[in-house]
Amino acid sequence: MALPDRRLPVLPELEQLERQAEELLQAMHALDPDAVAELKERHPGDIAPSDAMLADAKLVLARGYRADSWARLVQSVQLAGATWRDDLEAVRDLVTANPRLLHEPVLIRTTAIGGRR
Repeated sequence: MALPDRRLPVLPELEQLERQAEELLQAMHALDPDAVAELKERHPGDIAPSDAMLADAKLVLARGYRADSWARLVQSVQLAGATWRDDLEAVRDLVTANPRLLHEPVLIRTTAIGGRR
């Protein structure tokens, strides 16, 4: 049974994603069924939930957002932020350093709460 994909807010924040990863790790260690299922489905290794580390939770979380890795998720969040700030230089730098970002399948909601973009 495939797990549903996660969706980033319109303007994602790295601090919130860090908290989500920490909470996911805690849930894995507590043997929460949803967290364990996510670990099993989205992590390439065969890791016992009690042995999971923060890096494992970050990878699982990133893959839940359809990013290949935590680093790629961070870059996608940085690109979204630069786009919202109309920071053309930051967008150019990110895309020049990581051209695949233009085709990254990271899922970002299309509208904010209340219908604002």
